[in-house]
Amino acid sequence: MLVALLNVYAQTDSEQLKTKKEAEIEKKVAALLSKMTLEEKIAEMTQDAPANERLGIPVMKYGEALHGLWLVLDYYGNTTVYPQAVACASTWEPELIKKMASQTALEARALGVTHCYSPNLDVYAGDARYGRVEESYGEDPYLVSRMGVAFIEGLQGTGEEQFDENHVIATAKHFVGYPENRRGINGGFSDMSERRLREVYLPPFEAAVKEAGVGCVMPGHQDFNGVPCHMNTWLLKDILRDELGFDGFIVSDNNDVGRLETMHFIAENRTEAAILGLKAGVDMDLVIGKNVDLATYHTNVLKDTVMQDPSLVKYIDKAVSRILTAKYKLGLFDTEPKEINEETVNAGREEHREFALEIAEKSIIMLKNDNNLLPLDVSKINLWLLLGLTLTKKDQKKEPINY
Repeated sequence: MLVALLNVYAQTDSEQLKTKKEAEIEKKVAALLSKMTLEEKIAEMTQDAPANERLGIPVMKYGEALHGLWLVLDYYGNTTVYPQAVACASTWEPELIKKMASQTALEARALGVTHCYSPNLDVYAGDARYGRVEESYGEDPYLVSRMGVAFIEGLQGTGEEQFDENHVIATAKHFVGYPENRRGINGGFSDMSERRLREVYLPPFEAAVKEAGVGCVMPGHQDFNGVPCHMNTWLLKDILRDELGFDGFIVSDNNDVGRLETMHFIAENRTEAAILGLKAGVDMDLVIGKNVDLATYHTNVLKDTVMQDPSLVKYIDKAVSRILTAKYKLGLFDTEPKEINEETVNAGREEHREFALEIAEKSIIMLKNDNNLLPLDVSKINLWLLLGLTLTKKDQKKEPINY
C-alpha cells in the first residue's frame, strides 16, 4: 500500500512539473508572437525557416529517419543504416525498435537535426500494389501500433527526458488511410467506410498521440472519400485534435498543400490552396527538391492574402504558436547550434552498426527449410550470387530501401 501511494505521489509531482513547464512555454510563446511581424510569422511556417536574428528564434532542422538518419539538408554522412520498418516489425520486439530510434536521435542531434519525418504508421492493408510497403510495420494494426509507440518513445524520449538534448521530435505519418489508395497509386484516392478507418488505419495514430505523445503529424498524399487529407478538417481537426487530443504541429507532406491546385484540382491557384491548407490546420508547408518554387505558404502568397482577408491572421497565429512551442520544448532557445565535425558525427557509430546487425539477424523469419538448406554448408557451395541495386551502398544517401 505504501509503495502504491508513493508511486501515485511521484506521478502527481511529475505531472505537476510537466503542467508548470507547459504553462511557462505558453507564456513565452504568447509574448514572442506579440512581437512578430506578419512576414516573420509566415516565415516560420516552412520546413526551411531560417533563424530569426531580430527576435532570437532558432532554426529547427529536419531529417528523415525511417531506419536511420538520412535526407539531412545538404549533408549525407555516414549515419547508421538499420533494417527497414517491415524488417524491424518482423523481430516482434518493440524494445529493439525503441533502442534503434534512440540511437538515431543521438545521431540526429550530432548533426543538428531536431525534427524527423518518421515513423510511418500506415497499416499495409489496402491495395497490394501500394509502393511503400518497406516503410510500414505491416498489415496488423496492433503490431504497427506497438512498433510505432516504441519508435516514437525512442526518438523523442519519455518522461523528463522527452525532447531533451538527446532526443528529437517524431512525425507520425501518413494521416490517414494512405495504403487504401486505389490501384496502389501514390497520392491517389482512398474510399472507405468510417468503420474500416477506425478499425484498421486509425489505431496506430491513436496510440502515437495518447501513449507516446508524438510531437508532429503528417497528413497523407491522397484524398479521403473525395476530400484531400491536407484540407480535410474532419480528419485533421475533428478526429486528430478534438477526439484524439493531439496538441503538436502538423507538417504537410512534400508539396501537398500546393497539390490541392496541381493534382487534386480543387484550388484555383496557390493562394486558394494555401488558405484551404491553413484553415484545415496544416501548420507547416513542407516543400523540398524541384518543388521549392511551388511553395504555398510563401511570404508573398500569404501576406497578400491576409491583407485582403485579415480574419486569416488567427489561423496563422495558431500555426506559428504550435511551431514555436515545439522549438521551446526542444530547448532550442536555450542552446547554441552544435558544431558539426568528424568527431561528433561519428560518435558511437560502431556500436550502432553492431546493433543494426543484431536487428537484421532477428528480423529473419524462416518459413521452410527444404532439404536442410540451412544452416548453409559452405563446403558444398561453389557459386554465390548476390542481387540488388543497393547491395554496395554503405550509407543511405537517397536510397531508403536498403534491406
